[in-house]
Amino acid sequence: MIAPARSSSPALASASATMWATAKRASRRFEPLSPIAPPELDRMLKLPDQCPGLLPVGLRVVTERAQGQQHLVCWSIARRQQAPVDIDRSASNGKRHVTTWRPIHAWADAQVWREIAESGLPYHPAYDWGNMRLSCMFCVLGCVGDLVNAARREPVAAAAYARTESVVGADIKNGLSMREIIRRAAELEKEKGPAARPPAGTAMSGYVGKSRTALYLDRLAKLREEYRLAA
Repeated sequence: MIAPARSSSPALASASATMWATAKRASRRFEPLSPIAPPELDRMLKLPDQCPGLLPVGLRVVTERAQGQQHLVCWSIARRQQAPVDIDRSASNGKRHVTTWRPIHAWADAQVWREIAESGLPYHPAYDWGNMRLSCMFCVLGCVGDLVNAARREPVAAAAYARTESVVGADIKNGLSMREIIRRAAELEKEKGPAARPPAGTAMSGYVGKSRTALYLDRLAKLREEYRLAA
């Protein structure tokens, strides 16, 4: 969300201000997901008002986290080293100054799941399947466990990736081939049986308990029914 630049045209300034106010009103629907803005962010956003000669300030809100508390191997070192608030140098230029805010950067897994349960927001079913992060099915940056999980669910696609590895002469991950991923998936299939869709709420219940998860699922079902009837 980029704040409007000052304009000498009253009509343009009014339209820009209206768009900005609308965007701010829309963003309030997601306020429960964001903690109170840190002081340094508040200071950055107020600079143009305090010093009229400065460039307009833009705010980019990013829902990146530093790490998954229990699965550090799944998370980028570079992402963990990012600051909660910093200057977006790739988007800033001679016409505007853009600040990036990562409001949930320091949140632990449990805090994220509590917010989801309380807000009623839906989450991707891949987490119920056991994934630690959401990405492409066979993401080169994915956790080994997530790749094995995908190979169990989509064996035909996994086999196609393995054939591609043979053609190009490179593994999907450095030191880990799709053939090895398929082998590990087969071992799990032998141990646990064919992959079956887990009950909705499986991932959440491990963090907030079964009773709160049941309330969340009931509320989500009612919302979906309301949207279906309204469509």
